Amino acid sequence: MSDTADVLVSVTLVRPEERLLLRALRATGLTAQPVTPRHTAAILNGGAPPPRMVLLRNVSHRELAAMSDRFEQAGVPTLNSPRAVRLCLAKDLQAIAFARHGVPHPTSPVA
Repeated sequence: MSDTADVLVSVTLVRPEERLLLRALRATGLTAQPVTPRHTAAILNGGAPPPRMVLLRNVSHRELAAMSDRFEQAGVPTLNSPRAVRLCLAKDLQAIAFARHGVPHPTSPVA
């Protein structure tokens, strides 16, 4: 990655949805590039300028959580936040959050 992008779109692979998203971001005047986990080392290690933000679109849940945490530690804002990613990936945490905020949801026993 040679130029600094306004927005990096973190992906496992570039699907049609990501192509549309990249096109829409670019249409607003932002520079946007897709990036896979193996191509983030320079940014995460300080060897390349960071983007203004990273939009997380990784298919693998483990990869999504890892990229979210890594960019947070590097000081790069992400959409969604690591906290939101953890909440979305853990059904027990979702049930607690829904109940706490009065969001109707199926009964979920939490031990």
